[in-house]
Amino acid sequence: MNWYASWEGFHHFMNWDGPILTDSGGFQIFSLAKLLKLDQSGVVIRSHIDGSKITLTPEISIAIQQNLGSTIMMCLDQCLELPATRQEIERSIALTTKWAQSSKDAQSRFRIFGEQACSELSRWR
Repeated sequence: MNWYASWEGFHHFMNWDGPILTDSGGFQIFSLAKLLKLDQSGVVIRSHIDGSKITLTPEISIAIQQNLGSTIMMCLDQCLELPATRQEIERSIALTTKWAQSSKDAQSRFRIFGEQACSELSRWR
């Protein structure tokens, strides 16, 4: 997590004074589905390069985004492959909600749920 410690943040890097929205890593969880273990505390990804384990928790995701100087941070979320069953969507919403609660001390956050898949399940719990 410290590879960016010497950075002055994205604003300096991009020479941009406006708002910057950063993502949590949720899509990477989706795209690396065969290389990970997912649970209530976060995700462990196995590197496709050397097989080492990389842990990403909601708190680590928020810390990385804060250190990058993000203006708007997304909470860690689980992206589902569609179509998905109602039960899979409910589990995903519950997990993402748990992760959002773990990230509640973040400066700014937005929820990311599968609203397009099942809108009645996407309300904040």
